[in-house]
Amino acid sequence: MYWRGAETYPFACLTTCNCLTTSTDKSLVGSAIYTPAIPYIEHIYHTIPVVASLGLALYVLGYGVGPLLFSPLSEIPIIGRNPPYM
Repeated sequence: MYWRGAETYPFACLTTCNCLTTSTDKSLVGSAIYTPAIPYIEHIYHTIPVVASLGLALYVLGYGVGPLLFSPLSEIPIIGRNPPYM
């Protein structure tokens, strides 16, 4: 089936919005799911709150520092864009 320009535009907009929303939601949910479990992690593993929240701290750190490390690699011609993100 061949779609013309006017027919593909709404589909392309919906697909793009869906991809952007889904990736944003996953990162927000990943950190929000861990937070209510911190008291249970303290109890099960007999740790203090600082140690129990270390997983969340490392997740947020990796979420912020990861692009700083991998983005410059994509500008090196030998490496290219895909290998740093695979």
